[in-house]
Amino acid sequence: MKQKFLNESPPRYIDMFSQSVVILSGFLQQFGWAFFSFGMIFVWVFGMQSTAVNVLKPIGKSVETTGTLTAVSMTSASQNEDNIYRYTYTYIHAFREYEGRSYGTASDKKAGDQIPVRYSQKHPERSVIPGMRRAVFSAWVLFVVLFPLVGLGLIISQILKNVEYLRLLRFGTATKGRLVDKSRTNKTVTINDVSYPVYAFSFQFEHNGEIYKSKAETHLTERLEDDSQEIILFDALNPTYNLVFDAMPGGPRIDDAGYLKPASPFKIVLFILPLLCILINWIGYVLSSL
Repeated sequence: MKQKFLNESPPRYIDMFSQSVVILSGFLQQFGWAFFSFGMIFVWVFGMQSTAVNVLKPIGKSVETTGTLTAVSMTSASQNEDNIYRYTYTYIHAFREYEGRSYGTASDKKAGDQIPVRYSQKHPERSVIPGMRRAVFSAWVLFVVLFPLVGLGLIISQILKNVEYLRLLRFGTATKGRLVDKSRTNKTVTINDVSYPVYAFSFQFEHNGEIYKSKAETHLTERLEDDSQEIILFDALNPTYNLVFDAMPGGPRIDDAGYLKPASPFKIVLFILPLLCILINWIGYVLSSL
């Protein structure tokens, strides 16, 4: 089998598409995008309709007056199996009529009833019926934000890691490393309901008479066992900062001359989840602004 070697000297040219592929690659990051996108649906549906968003628009020092109910309608939401109703009302401040909405589970009021209204002195358009709330849901539903936060954490951590991989790919010194240890970890990767064990690999390489090690973990063991020695990229000023080339997610291929090849056009699939995430949040923002 012909051995791969990276003959291209740093700084190596990598086109923007191939750089983006490296940055967006990795199972955990793609899982993070999916988890973040799915979680944000609940944030926009529930979180943005909760009293938590009113923290940004507090009533503060208030005045109480009498208002008139103009409509009472049942929403599609419920609380403890009780339907939540929307109460639309009007009230007067400084000879100007304002309209407000409050939410509650009581349904004994009807349009035309006189009701107490509490509104802000500084911002009279902010109001609430005492005993009710200014949004469909209570602030406790904001716990749904935990799910996209987990996804966001995975995205950020993996992007930062991939950016460092990209830096080594462009500016790192290339050498060959010999496999000195392989051991099974307690981690697994599940794809289509099939679990694959993750193995830890340790490679040894030499630089300026010193011996260094480069470590990698993957469930794709064949990628690190296809050559007698693997390509290692390292920082010449700090060789302990290194990378096993074939363990890099989304890493470019190497041609027969030892130069980096552009990423395959099929790698565009890596952009689907990030773009879907942007679309979901844009739609959520637009709908919440109506």
